[in-house]
Amino acid sequence: MTAALEARGLTKEFRGFVAVNDVNLSVETGSIHALIGPNGAGKTTCFNLLTKFLKPTAGKIIYKGQDITALSPTQIARLGIVRSFQISAIFPDLTVLQNVRIALQRRRGESFDFWRSEKTLSRYDDKARDYLEEVGLTEFERHRAAELPYGRKRALEIATTLALDPEMLLLDEPMAGLDATAQHQFLDIIDRLREGGATVVLSTHDLSCVSQRCDKAACLNRRLVAYGTPEEVLNEDVLGETFGTHLLLVHVDGQAYAYQHHSHAPPSDIGDSGGK
Repeated sequence: MTAALEARGLTKEFRGFVAVNDVNLSVETGSIHALIGPNGAGKTTCFNLLTKFLKPTAGKIIYKGQDITALSPTQIARLGIVRSFQISAIFPDLTVLQNVRIALQRRRGESFDFWRSEKTLSRYDDKARDYLEEVGLTEFERHRAAELPYGRKRALEIATTLALDPEMLLLDEPMAGLDATAQHQFLDIIDRLREGGATVVLSTHDLSCVSQRCDKAACLNRRLVAYGTPEEVLNEDVLGETFGTHLLLVHVDGQAYAYQHHSHAPPSDIGDSGGK
């Protein structure tokens, strides 16, 4: 495999505080790539740097051999690098199908053509249904987006993102807040993305997802602690160094999660977004 995206010496400082320090990553085309680490480890900062929502203090970002460090977020998106939150929040009063259709209209430069007739816009419906099938939402196409449970809304966000035809998809804590059923549904989506040859970078606390679905993993704690296959990274020595002496492994419904906490207080991030 060839590298689709590379970070070389990526560093970000905020008034003397180093949030990301000399990080080197290489995301291969068609791979599923994970970032893990405790809260404050720099995972979201790293995502913001890769998609240019933040300007790096030092280092380079290379995409398909091209230095994209100086490009804007809009230019990055046009290259096909898309974060799920780059899509506007789903339209709660529109149907699931209409939400994906709007993303398809946007891709073709017609996102604001609401004056067009329903018959004209319906030419996007078949393609929109393909994306709904890909994320397991076919049976919900006529439901209002507001009626979906949280996990299904996350699936709809991924469907609208996929409708932009990204070459690389970055998902920041996509499983945060999902119950066990929704998590399994998301893992099914990851399987479908892999089968379709997608290149995905995701941050997560879910070590089971990393070990079962990801090709490579990077352990961050503001710097790169370890980098390699899940087998090389998910061991007690690496996790201990990444999460410190307060490593807490939580097992829920057959899934393993890594958290950092202090003995005087219980971990506060279980079940919420965390890891940012």
